[in-house]
Amino acid sequence: MVSPVQIRPLTINDASAVLALNAASETETAPMGKAELEGLLAMAFYRGAAGDAPDGFCLALDQNAPCQSPNFNWFAKRYDHFVYVDRIIVAAHARGRGVARALYEDLFRAARRAGHAMVGCEVNINPPNPASDRFHSRLGFNRIGQGVLSGTGKSVSYWIRKLPGL
Repeated sequence: MVSPVQIRPLTINDASAVLALNAASETETAPMGKAELEGLLAMAFYRGAAGDAPDGFCLALDQNAPCQSPNFNWFAKRYDHFVYVDRIIVAAHARGRGVARALYEDLFRAARRAGHAMVGCEVNINPPNPASDRFHSRLGFNRIGQGVLSGTGKSVSYWIRKLPGL
């Protein structure tokens, strides 16, 4: 039996592990240095870490974040109130163990408590990430749009999950 995933607050003390996890997943996410991590932690609505190491993390922003990323801005132009998943990354050795699901479920609870009705994210189209497409579909996300990230060669699909109970 797989033990339950323990979620705790992500802090700057996790910087080395978070930067290593991010570096291993830059194709699916984006490069991030310590200064950018500090900035994201400062403006994040949600900062979640899975386990002590951690084996995964999630950083999410709400509509009040002073973020200028094109993906965040895509949601900001369309929604007055939202939570945007800036990045969620799970270590290769921990995939398939419910880490990402546990982080998302914790994020959904935090978003509902704060009165949010939806959570948004993006998934790469180019380069393709079909595993992420399937995962987000299983979590109840629906694809609602797409965009091209200028100067990167990447295109993404935008997804939302409406949160029940509001």
